[in-house]
Amino acid sequence: MSKFLLISDDCEKEQIIKSAFPSEEIIVSKEELLVFDAFEVENPDLVIIDGDCSLDIKSICRKIKQYSFVTLFILGKTHHNKDVTNNINLFIEYPFDKKLL
Repeated sequence: MSKFLLISDDCEKEQIIKSAFPSEEIIVSKEELLVFDAFEVENPDLVIIDGDCSLDIKSICRKIKQYSFVTLFILGKTHHNKDVTNNINLFIEYPFDKKLL
């Protein structure tokens, strides 16, 4: 079983991702300090970042490059510069089909 860390404050996206991966462990973090703790403690295989969440995405993405997990970025309405997207492995546009995940 893989461990996913979802960084989002959107309940709809959370439900879609949980239903797409029912047999995987999905940890949801809605607070920036908990995200950084989860990087260390949970050691996720995949980090999914909601580009529209209210957290400091730039800070989170800067910290990601210190780790060796795969990152998936959900593109939404908010536009991000290269500082944010440089360390991301995969991108998916929202709304997305859970089969695509």
